Amino acid sequence: MGVDQRPTTPPPPPPSSGVLPTARRLTPADPLEEALLSRPLWDGRGPDPAVQEVLHRCSVGDDVGAVAAAELLLDRRSVPGLTVSDDVLDELPLDALEAALLSRVDGATPLARVLDDCGLEPLDAVRTLCLLLDRHLIVLRSHP
Repeated sequence: MGVDQRPTTPPPPPPSSGVLPTARRLTPADPLEEALLSRPLWDGRGPDPAVQEVLHRCSVGDDVGAVAAAELLLDRRSVPGLTVSDDVLDELPLDALEAALLSRVDGATPLARVLDDCGLEPLDAVRTLCLLLDRHLIVLRSHP
């Protein structure tokens, strides 16, 4: 057998660059994923000033001021979304007010409707919302 008649194997593929190809999203993201992706920059670094203002007013007994501050500082068109799974929520200590508000958070309903439909008084709804935001159990994503 001559040199040009010898069976050969194909050359090995070039070494990988270490960069994985990106896949295009074929389906729209679910509301939870959208909420997680739209978290504001302050979310991981410190408390939201608007939430802290409302909680401060509640702590000093300024109930009217707390509701007014929430109306001014929180965009009622924004959409609350969970940042944890239902399994994690089942393990967390939640009071009846938090459970009532969380039962209305689906990642698609605007904040105004969540607050109106949760069955809580306006002050309790605003305080509970701010406590859940402060605990990072929910986030508010901007209105679409």
